[in-house]
Amino acid sequence: MGGGLSLAYQITDKISIRSGVSMQQYGAGVDRQNNLGAVQSAGMAFNDAVSNSPVMKNNESLLLARQTVDKELSAVNNKLLTIDIPVDVRYHVSKSFYTSVGVSYVGVLDQTQENYFVNGINENTSANNGQAVSSPENVKQTFKGSAVNTNDFNGFVNLSIGKKMTVGKKLSIAVEPFVKLPVGGLKSTDFNYTNGGLKVVTSF
Repeated sequence: MGGGLSLAYQITDKISIRSGVSMQQYGAGVDRQNNLGAVQSAGMAFNDAVSNSPVMKNNESLLLARQTVDKELSAVNNKLLTIDIPVDVRYHVSKSFYTSVGVSYVGVLDQTQENYFVNGINENTSANNGQAVSSPENVKQTFKGSAVNTNDFNGFVNLSIGKKMTVGKKLSIAVEPFVKLPVGGLKSTDFNYTNGGLKVVTSF
């Protein structure tokens, strides 16, 4: 999800340049079955965060999670809150249709990591004569993450097409399907931040 403001400059009848600023929220996840290495790395990052934070050290639920996360961590989701500054070149195929290609710089404002793990696998219980039984419980722990290195360049290559519809003399609305391909630090993480969607652009 996201929103922002943009400014376009018409160079020729067919070509224009667009830039601006927007606030965006992205999410990406991995699970143990499809990317074991990424899940294990996330588990180590979680343990480091608990060890290095005095506040988290005193949180009993986080400490409990720390004891089990290495063995039973099943999935990880990372959420980013960002400022996105794009520079796109638009080619106007006709008065209504256009295509756009460009790049954007992404400034990471906040990161939240969600760890999903299973607690209570093969516990020894007196009810079963001391035999190991399976009584899994799904648990989610949330903490401030660091999957994306904010010291690196983080950005996207932006691709889109759009259809512009005139509403009034000075107002128009464009529907713009898009794809954003991560580059720089966003591409080098264990998470895949490739994303797409639909922009609704109001112009005047």
